[in-house]
Amino acid sequence: MLSYDNNKADANANEIEKYLYEIKEIINEKSKDYRTWNIEPRDKNRECMLQLGFNYRAVKNEILQLNKEDYCEGPVLDTDIKGNVWIFGIFINGKEIYIKLKKVVRGDLRMVRIISFHFSERGLAYPYKRPRRERNGKE
Repeated sequence: MLSYDNNKADANANEIEKYLYEIKEIINEKSKDYRTWNIEPRDKNRECMLQLGFNYRAVKNEILQLNKEDYCEGPVLDTDIKGNVWIFGIFINGKEIYIKLKKVVRGDLRMVRIISFHFSERGLAYPYKRPRRERNGKE
């Protein structure tokens, strides 16, 4: 179960930076056989993207800008598919965005699943955040 009410960091700054480096490396990989990242086709994700005027490239750009200050929680055991998920949050146009990422590695296949990219349903805790950084979204 995820907890958003504390300021306890589950991962240290180096672990977060390493995870984000790996996520960004995978997203930027070029593969002729498969897409190296995807956004889960959930209603919440689509609605958020629509309200923000975002396309897939805009979401990708937001993920590529994540840093340790955006970290909220993780690694957390994924209850759906074996592995861990990491939780991040950002503010775009004054609205808090909940981001859940999962790195999938199976043999030579490396992929990032953007499980959640939607408006936060409750305030997130940011154990490494300095005063809030506002993003205006899009490219």
